[in-house]
Amino acid sequence: EKLIVNSDFSGEIDVLVVSWGSNKNVILDSINDESVAYLHYTYLWPLKTEKLVELAAKAKKTVLVEGNAQGQLGMLIKQECGLEFDERVLKFDGRVSVPLQLIS
Repeated sequence: EKLIVNSDFSGEIDVLVVSWGSNKNVILDSINDESVAYLHYTYLWPLKTEKLVELAAKAKKTVLVEGNAQGQLGMLIKQECGLEFDERVLKFDGRVSVPLQLIS
């Protein structure tokens, strides 16, 4: 079960970023703060939500990053564990995201 990319958190989590697929490296390049946690799903079914729920409870803000118009992972997460994200970054123009796009 490889869900967490940066899972060694010793302090508070200000922001929890959740994503899957090709956004992984862009998100990792965008994170430059130790208070930002990133949860990357490598597969979506069966959806493992235990660590997600644990981290979301600690986070001040949750952000979903997806490469589609509907936020399909977000809908699946809501269905499976009831979590709704504070912010959603949905890019669906067919181009790869760049770090500055995720920050703004």
